[in-house]
Amino acid sequence: MIGVVLAGGASSRMGHDKAALSYKGFSLLERQVQLLQEAGLSRVIVSGRSQPDDWTLDASFCPDEQPGAGPLAGLQAVLRAEQETVLLIACDMPALSCEAICWLKQQSAGHSIISESSRGIEPLFSCYAASVLPAIDELLIAGRRSVHGLIRSASLPQCLLPAQYDEHVQNINTQDEWQRFLADGKQAPRSLQ
Repeated sequence: MIGVVLAGGASSRMGHDKAALSYKGFSLLERQVQLLQEAGLSRVIVSGRSQPDDWTLDASFCPDEQPGAGPLAGLQAVLRAEQETVLLIACDMPALSCEAICWLKQQSAGHSIISESSRGIEPLFSCYAASVLPAIDELLIAGRRSVHGLIRSASLPQCLLPAQYDEHVQNINTQDEWQRFLADGKQAPRSLQ
């Protein structure tokens, strides 16, 4: 299984690149790559619009085939390039833990599985087998860019996230949410502190 960090969003609600936000000495992107590696995913890919010139991460980069088409296009590019099951996480989940990733990896066992928190399904903390690629292609050709649409059209199985990981998968979209996260005193996983 390959670990994938989605980092291609425009961060328009945040006002600047969320992947570059600094938390306990790491950018959110660096942190997510490290978490995937610590969870035993030896191959990690970052999916995004374009690879930065100053790339120093211990991860491969996969550009979106359709820049600006959202997370579904990022997933499409990685699945087409790798043809393997991927464990997908978003770069904007600062409370994510290695333990939560290990739980998801175990639930998947190499198959597609969509995690579900108390807020609903979490398509950007889920696993996708390469077999969903034709369904992604169909959706994008039809101009439909929703990962939720993929989950519905491909009838992907879901599993309920244990309560202790529920807040780990909450993403940050605005400066206010980021400031609230920092003020709450959330702790990064021990291995990253």
